[in-house]
Amino acid sequence: MKRLTAFALVIVFSLPIAGCDLLTTVLPTTVVVRLVNNGTLPVEVEVYTSDNQDITETLLKTLGTKQEITVAAGQTMTLTEDCDDLQAIVCEAKLQAVVIVPDDETNVLRDETDFECGNTITFTFAHSIILVDFNITTNVAN
Repeated sequence: MKRLTAFALVIVFSLPIAGCDLLTTVLPTTVVVRLVNNGTLPVEVEVYTSDNQDITETLLKTLGTKQEITVAAGQTMTLTEDCDDLQAIVCEAKLQAVVIVPDDETNVLRDETDFECGNTITFTFAHSIILVDFNITTNVAN
């Protein structure tokens, strides 16, 4: 307990000297977004983000920042986003299949409601051998 109190005092008294730089080393400044393909075929992913947590889904997909990524079968891609830039996020994905192209999308996740700075958001893509049951699951962890 004494160590925790001493650490807190060091932080408080160091702020006027070190300024905001000290806070950024102690407090998280990014959100990690993981795209995990658990399937046997590549997945075409579109991630839309916005710095406005109150944006509607339609506006997010129209005016938000769009990243297009292909995640190979069995692979994981990781994106790191600044907390100020990532206030809302939605993920759409299509399975790259020859005959049919199943797709899925997530609900919009919002800062302070669904995730917070320092969290890891994981979108996992999966399907069975029949391909028509392609889906995305979402997990948020500290």
